[in-house]
Amino acid sequence: MRRVQPLFKLAGMGMMLFAALMYWCALPAPAHAQEETVEIASASDLASFASRVNRGETDLNAVLTSDIDLSGKTWSPIGPAEFRPFTGSFDGQGHTVRNLVNATPGEYGGMFGVVSGAHVQNLIVSGDSKVSNSRYVGGIAGFDMGGSVFERCQNEAQISGRTNAGGIVGRLGTGSKVLDCSNSGAITSQKSAGGIAAFCASGSSVESCLNVGGVNGSDSSATGAMIGAFSVGTTVRNSYSLEGASELSGGGEFKSADALASGEVAWLLNGETPSGAWKENLGEASYPSFEGGTVYKWRDNTYHNSLEPAPKPSGTLKVVGRTSVSIEVEGLEPNDEYGGLEFSIDGSAWQTSPLFEGLTPHTSYVIYARHAGNGSWAPSESVSVAATTKQVAPKVVQPSGLSGTVGQALSSVALPNGWAWETPDAVMGKTGTIEFDAELPVDDEAYDYDGVLGYDAKRHAVVRALNVTVAEKDASSGGDDGGNGAHGGDDSHGDGGDSGPHGGDGGSSSGGSGGGADGGDVGGANGDGASTAGDGASKPGSNGTPAQGGSDASDAAKQAGHNSSAGGVLAKTGDSSSFVLFAAFACGCIALAAAGASVIALKRKK
Repeated sequence: MRRVQPLFKLAGMGMMLFAALMYWCALPAPAHAQEETVEIASASDLASFASRVNRGETDLNAVLTSDIDLSGKTWSPIGPAEFRPFTGSFDGQGHTVRNLVNATPGEYGGMFGVVSGAHVQNLIVSGDSKVSNSRYVGGIAGFDMGGSVFERCQNEAQISGRTNAGGIVGRLGTGSKVLDCSNSGAITSQKSAGGIAAFCASGSSVESCLNVGGVNGSDSSATGAMIGAFSVGTTVRNSYSLEGASELSGGGEFKSADALASGEVAWLLNGETPSGAWKENLGEASYPSFEGGTVYKWRDNTYHNSLEPAPKPSGTLKVVGRTSVSIEVEGLEPNDEYGGLEFSIDGSAWQTSPLFEGLTPHTSYVIYARHAGNGSWAPSESVSVAATTKQVAPKVVQPSGLSGTVGQALSSVALPNGWAWETPDAVMGKTGTIEFDAELPVDDEAYDYDGVLGYDAKRHAVVRALNVTVAEKDASSGGDDGGNGAHGGDDSHGDGGDSGPHGGDGGSSSGGSGGGADGGDVGGANGDGASTAGDGASKPGSNGTPAQGGSDASDAAKQAGHNSSAGGVLAKTGDSSSFVLFAAFACGCIALAAAGASVIALKRKK
């Protein structure tokens, strides 16, 4: 019996220890504020966060606010075991944790040991980080129980494990996803190894991921550049690996170093759009990452860090309006696909209006036009046209003090140089101040007449109504002098002027066979008779008719005119001797008549 007693004592002590362990495991996690998010700015902050999770606050959330350097420190993964996995959210916000080294070999290795339903994003593990000697190891997490999301995470650390080693996660659980993640660290395992994950459970997926790190596993059938081993139902989409990273692709597609450096893979990882997580400074970087320039694909199948320029606008840019302070252009055909048109003058800011105002008079400018571009196109190459603003127009002086006479044509009213009547043949028919339109042609190609009163752009002139003071004709001056009759032509005779203060002289020499010229018919309107009667033709033509004196002259003038006709009746023969005899006869008759008149007068006196 004495020998049995120590055994019972040992058994009792073991039971007590087991009960204590079960009690500790069953204790509820320490309470924390609901939806609490811890901000991590230093190595000590990160260690404190890991301690809280490992003590039971597994759903605690955290964000990195700066890069963390763990040099000289040992690291215990966040989420120590399957019975206490990390279930919260961790956002690295693009920051890097450097020089992470697992403290001691264990079942799970990585920054996170075990996760379940967790969300880890925007985190980079880099530097001399080494995660090794564990059964499940990964740059981000060793073991995922399922339902987790790893997004935009990047591993640059060396990863080595006994069984499952992956760049992002050692084991990816059912329903979990790895999105837009990359690995550039060397991966080594004694069994299964993968650039992104060593093993993927059914229903898990890897999408838009990249591996450029070398992957080596002892079991070649469970080693791949993307994933090492997987269950039925695992999917790998739009993921790529550098040629030579591993013998097998592991579900992804191999791409050459040139394709990685050219921007092609970045374009593909972003779903063939310029938007997305993947960036690359083309000409500098060897492969895509989460930093760098946006990658665009041009129509010639080349890749660039800028949008392809839109095609130049079609049409011809031309100036359609100019003043002394503005220029307007048109002539191009806009295309909304390329962002529509925009305009600039002398390198000023681009604008959508083709009208430029507030310019300097008489100044040369160059106007540019292009397609504005949009989210798919860069602005096109521009086209240009030169133009000069007009000079300020000189002041237009309107003619004034104009006068005319009733019955006269408007053309008789003189205008200053340049001005011209629109209807010069119009007759001024009444007295008073009358408006008549006149125009002044202007050089509106060089000068700005916009806004000038009466400016007509179509006629290139200033048109205004001018006032003309129209008066009655001055009656005391009579009409114009009668003109001298012209030489009679064949079968014709020249007449003296009809009206005027002086009757016009008849033609001085009638033409052959023509009639003698007639003297002026009418004397002055208000005079006592014409002061000088028109002279008859001094030389009637052969067979011509006698010339006539003025019809309304004074009696003496009429008589004189009659006498000067030289008896045209006898002149019909055209014989000069007959003319002399006729003249003598006429003089005798006049003398007898005068003597008779004298006798009668003397008798009356008596």
